Amino acid sequence: MTEIYIAFVDTPGIFASIIRRVIKQKYIHVAIGLDENLDEAYSIGRRHPSIPLIAGFEKEEKRKRKANLMAKISRRNFMRGAAVGTMGAAAAGLLTACGNSASSTTGAPASSAASSAASSAVTKPSSPVDGKYVTKAMGHESWVHVATTFFEGKITACEVLSHEETIGIGNYACSRIPAAIVEHQSVNVPNLRGSSITSMAVKAAVKEAIELAGYNVDDFSKEVTIAASNEVIEEEADVVIMGAGTSGLTCACRLLEAGYSVILVEKRDIPGGSMSMTYGGVATAGSKLQYYARLTRSMTGLLEHLTIQPVKAPGSRAALIHAAAQLFCPQEADARLVEQQLRRRETLGDTYIKPLYALLLHCRTSAVKDCRLGYLQAQPPVYEPGRIVLGALVLLAPDDGNGVPVEVMQNVSGQLIETPRLMEALRTGQQQEAADLLEQGFDRGFFADSKPPHTK
Repeated sequence: MTEIYIAFVDTPGIFASIIRRVIKQKYIHVAIGLDENLDEAYSIGRRHPSIPLIAGFEKEEKRKRKANLMAKISRRNFMRGAAVGTMGAAAAGLLTACGNSASSTTGAPASSAASSAASSAVTKPSSPVDGKYVTKAMGHESWVHVATTFFEGKITACEVLSHEETIGIGNYACSRIPAAIVEHQSVNVPNLRGSSITSMAVKAAVKEAIELAGYNVDDFSKEVTIAASNEVIEEEADVVIMGAGTSGLTCACRLLEAGYSVILVEKRDIPGGSMSMTYGGVATAGSKLQYYARLTRSMTGLLEHLTIQPVKAPGSRAALIHAAAQLFCPQEADARLVEQQLRRRETLGDTYIKPLYALLLHCRTSAVKDCRLGYLQAQPPVYEPGRIVLGALVLLAPDDGNGVPVEVMQNVSGQLIETPRLMEALRTGQQQEAADLLEQGFDRGFFADSKPPHTK
């Protein structure tokens, strides 16, 4: 006998979320197929995802089906329940053109549906079993996969492994809610304002993990509230902007560029207003604020990773280049790439800087994410015809198409020539003094006339 398979589906999306809340049913969509893998399945649904009023009998994409419960019935039983299912779908209204799960279940005999549900039910262990449990729950867009770790009656770790939630909204909940659950040892932490659906999905997945581990959900369900603060904070600024939406953020950027101090106030836990929900962005490309942000990041990264390292018995220029490639690249593949790029620079011109008695080994490379500066002390020096090489300066800039890191490296090159104390500090291993001198040079080179804009 040919068999019909029915999948009751927990459909993602905002319209489905509204329907679930109204009819108080989890499975609000039904798909039918002729094989248990649902490689080919059909349903009554929207022809266009963004237009809920136009619907029809549609072939579904397998990657978008999220089947939670499957009932296998004969074609005769399916046809017997089809009329009831169709009436239920119409009664659900034209809002989503999806079937009501309550009516859809009438398409399968109660015994078959019950047995399928029982087979997929979670078996709770007789006593708690510590470890890591990976569970999932439906978010705003799709499944949110969560890993929860238990040890001696506590949730010791919780993280979202993967999700397809909206960037700028759901991703905030995916990072903050797990951390709050671990901190308070409770799934009843407040939802992230503006990202409630994703917040609830994370908490639902953790609840399932608690049950799988054999613990009692009630023991991890204490109410967590954010205490109201009566603290009075006084701040002064030239301009106060209420609302960190598209207009507020753009206005703040322009005011900061003009030299004004700004306080930006937002009521929600995440910035952006409706901008994130429309998948838009703030047009600040090329602004001074953006420039100073990248400039500060490049300078800070260089100073934090400044490295002075001796090279024992290098013997040749090639040995110094090999050591330079490994200075900031622990991964072998990255080190090989940098070494190739540094050798290529050697073919373009001599890298020996006579006033410094050092090689200047520099390149742009994808092996680093930001500016890097180091000095290799040759012990003993490398002797070449008519010259002595006391060491090698290593300057690496990210090859990401942004010109700011190159400006930083040009500033460093100028300092090395114009500030003898800097080169002496590098040669003698005085790393902190070298960092201080570099920072002073950055201030002279980039902020002599003005300081970068700042907001609170």
